[in-house]
Amino acid sequence: MTRHLPAIAVAALAAAGLCARAQTNAPAKPAAPDGVLVRLGKEGEAIREVILVKREGPDIYFRMTNSPPGVLSSFKVEAFDDAEFKVAVPEEKAYAAATQRRWAQAAVLLHGALMPTFAFLDLRENNATEPVMAAGRYYLRAAQQAAKRGEAGRPEAEKWYGYAFALFAAAGRSANWHPYGESSVIRAQMCLVEIGKLDEAAKGLAAAREPSPGDASYGIYWLAKARLLYAQEKPREALDAAVQSVIHENKDVETFPDALMLAAQCYEDVNEPHRARDVYYEVARLFTGTDWGDEARLRLKFIMENGMTAAGEDPNIAGIFFGTEEDMNALSTKYLKESEPKAAPDASPAGAQGEKP
Repeated sequence: MTRHLPAIAVAALAAAGLCARAQTNAPAKPAAPDGVLVRLGKEGEAIREVILVKREGPDIYFRMTNSPPGVLSSFKVEAFDDAEFKVAVPEEKAYAAATQRRWAQAAVLLHGALMPTFAFLDLRENNATEPVMAAGRYYLRAAQQAAKRGEAGRPEAEKWYGYAFALFAAAGRSANWHPYGESSVIRAQMCLVEIGKLDEAAKGLAAAREPSPGDASYGIYWLAKARLLYAQEKPREALDAAVQSVIHENKDVETFPDALMLAAQCYEDVNEPHRARDVYYEVARLFTGTDWGDEARLRLKFIMENGMTAAGEDPNIAGIFFGTEEDMNALSTKYLKESEPKAAPDASPAGAQGEKP
């Protein structure tokens, strides 16, 4: 029987995994912030180039480029149609660090450059919102890397989750114009879940709009609900929410595999190893070389090596994500064998000559 896989619209981000644990410092605040230079546009009017200095509610205070620092005027955020922040964003360096699984370095590069824009991201069509979102995602991956080290990595993980929260909260200002602004607000609540602020996260999610299938925030909304329920030690309810995240198409590149991985963990927790095996197998194959794929393969290997699916399963149980009549134990064993990392050849002189050390 043919497998029925949910559609994946775009490729996942470059993989993570445990990289060298060099210390990455948090971004430093500007020594004496004087504001941020921005070009403001409005249809039918001349472009204005001003320095944004501060924010008080809906009022943005600015000065002209040739005005002294103390001479300020203000405007409302809706006064302009687009904004271009004149900041040097090292996007190429950050992307290069991310492709090498140096998530914290990638995030810090963007964070430091974009910090002066955070208060103004509700300016429509601005050029800073998307790299701020990217920095938040990089911090999430950095936190997940650190968390894999257990108690030793907990302080670092909490630090990166905290920075991710700050960036997603800032990017959430763009909910009035950017399709992923609402998603950023929800991701901020997920960060609170990860650092144990469950009541605060629950209030934030309760205040969020419940999106409809097809909305850009649908998948991340249900993933956030699932993570909160899982943290509240409700794996069955968390599984149901994770399924909601997966079964409807969404446009968030990271939501789909994250939801699958959480669902597989829930299956383990509710003692349904056959379903966990199936999901881990698919994630390992679909996301080879990524954080998700690496972790899924490890979990699949654990399940198979411990004989957790050796006993027959109820044939009346239909798979949630994948329908198949194939022998999944055989497929999983075959996959694990074929994907086993190859040992590097011995390049030493003794190895080259076939001598024993």
